[in-house]
Amino acid sequence: RGGACVGLYLIEVLFFGSLTSTVCLIPSLVLQFPLSQGYRMVTSVVFHVGVMHLVFNMMTLVGMGEGTEKEMMGTMRFSMISMVMVSMANVLYILLTVLLGLESTCVVGLSGLLFALLTVNCLSASSRDLRTLSLFGH
Repeated sequence: RGGACVGLYLIEVLFFGSLTSTVCLIPSLVLQFPLSQGYRMVTSVVFHVGVMHLVFNMMTLVGMGEGTEKEMMGTMRFSMISMVMVSMANVLYILLTVLLGLESTCVVGLSGLLFALLTVNCLSASSRDLRTLSLFGH
C-alpha cells in the first residue's frame, strides 16, 4: 500500500535532497498553458515532507485502507476508487485555492485520499461503529 511512498522518500533523501518544490501540487503551475506541469497531480501524492509526515500518512493508510479494501471493495476496486479519490481531492484543492487566491501554495502527501477514505468509512459504518472508528483502523 505505501511501499511506493516509502521507496520514493528513501531515494529522494539518499540521492537528491529535497524534491518537494519540483513535485508538489502548485495550482498556478498546473493550470498554466500548455499543461506541462500536470505531472504534479500524481507526484504530489507519493512524495512527503519529512519522516513524520510519511510515517503518519502510512499508518493511517494501512489502518483505514486495509479494512476498507478487505471488507468493502477488494484490491482492484480499492485501487481504482483510490485513484479517483486522489484525482477528485486534487481538483477540489485546485478549485479552492483559486477561489481563495492561494494558487501558489505547495502541497504533498496522501491527505486528500486519507480524508476521502475516512468519509467512505464513516458513511458505511453504523452509528454503533462510529463511536469506535479511529484514524488508524476499525
